[in-house]
Amino acid sequence: MKRIVKYCLTFILTALICIALLIITALIPKELVKSNMVKSSEEMYDISYIYFFNNQKNRAFLIHNYPDPITFNLTYSLDSKKPLTSSVLTKYYATKKFGEKVNVREKAYFDYKPNKEYYRYWHGNMFLVKTLMLVFDYKNILIFLSIILITFTFLITYNLYRRNHLIAVLFLIISRSVYINLIMPHQSTIIVARDTKYRIRNNKKIIKKIGHSIKKDDNDAMYGLESFDHKINDLHDSISSTENEKQKALKEFEETVKPDILEEIQNRYADKLELMNSELAKKKDEYTKLDDLIKQQRIYISSNYEAYLGREFIDKDKLAELDNIMKGGTCTTIAQAIAEYKNLR
Repeated sequence: MKRIVKYCLTFILTALICIALLIITALIPKELVKSNMVKSSEEMYDISYIYFFNNQKNRAFLIHNYPDPITFNLTYSLDSKKPLTSSVLTKYYATKKFGEKVNVREKAYFDYKPNKEYYRYWHGNMFLVKTLMLVFDYKNILIFLSIILITFTFLITYNLYRRNHLIAVLFLIISRSVYINLIMPHQSTIIVARDTKYRIRNNKKIIKKIGHSIKKDDNDAMYGLESFDHKINDLHDSISSTENEKQKALKEFEETVKPDILEEIQNRYADKLELMNSELAKKKDEYTKLDDLIKQQRIYISSNYEAYLGREFIDKDKLAELDNIMKGGTCTTIAQAIAEYKNLR
């Protein structure tokens, strides 16, 4: 429990210290940093002096330097009359028309009122930036921080060496050697290759955008497509001519060729067709005669036997069973046989 209380108090104390540092930063008058702010805004607008990031079309370069104008804009937007709210609810001057480099320069020269909220982040680095702006401009701040970074690198290397972490030291030395001996001599070639890759990607986007705009454009007079219109019209005329010839050929076939083919087929198989037709007529006559005979037999059976046997026993299978019963000698009349059949069922 004591440890939890300790951690909570540490967190609260740290937060209060950070807020206090931001309030102190806001209380520093703008007049003390105005000259360095103006100079820094010009340097951020034209940052070609940074030799290792000298290509502004490099996406990594743009991403790397994008936060710097915003940070300086935020720092210079702190209000000494409202130190707490301007430190926590941070805002900076921005317009949609221009980029961040233009925004920070206009802020430095004209001190426009901040209009864009940016308090979703904790901008604790404003204390360091404004403190350094009392002495340095943007370029010299980078140099100062680079010196500190290099110093810490040497200190870390020395400590690793003293603690016998030779593998880490060797890894650091090898990585730097690879960068110096392999990357640095071919840096221009790597940058050119990378820029070519970015150019190809951008050109593909531009081509796609142009193609999309051409498809949406209803007026094609500016593209000089008259020659293609003539070719398209010629193709349409050729298609129409071919279609007319096709229809003409089909009509000629229906009127002349088709009747000749039908006549030839009919003449070739006329005798066989006549013989098959005569056979078919003969089979029809035989079928009619058999059908009439069956009808007569049914009428005869119904008239002569149904009265004695009943409609139930006018059936081949049942008559056969009655015949078997009478042949067995147990019955001498049909009535007895029918009664015996029913008893058996």
